[in-house]
Amino acid sequence: MTLFTLPGSRGLFGRLTQEKTMTMQRLLMGTVVGGIVLFFLGYLVFGIVFADFFAANAGTATGVQKDPFNFVALGIAQLAWAAALTLILNWAAPRNIGQGAMVAGVSGLLLFIGFDLTMFATSNTSTLTATLVDPILASLLFAVAGGAITAVAGKKA
Repeated sequence: MTLFTLPGSRGLFGRLTQEKTMTMQRLLMGTVVGGIVLFFLGYLVFGIVFADFFAANAGTATGVQKDPFNFVALGIAQLAWAAALTLILNWAAPRNIGQGAMVAGVSGLLLFIGFDLTMFATSNTSTLTATLVDPILASLLFAVAGGAITAVAGKKA
């Protein structure tokens, strides 16, 4: 079943080739694998390795962090990120896992710079230091997830 077309294809009702389409199966495979990678690697990086750093660089807002986390919502969020990455990788058409990781890492860096700076500008949830470190860590997670997505969903993720 054809789900999405690449920009420049003949449109929704035009004749589509396999090269210009993404199947539901590839989208689901990329989303599930990417979501699993983002969830567990994110927990390791943000919840364990850098937890003290982010606690020390929290902003002046109090009572913001949930304890415990809502893991259902967190899991769904990681699946959404992974679906977006799978679509980005499909459009970028990486030729190998390294290219997939690079595209995903740059995408993650840009997305999180925008997200984190918006949050920094509008709320007191973190310091500037944490705001600048978070996109770097997120880009590393996205790069690993992008490599995994490319590996399981094919060269045309």
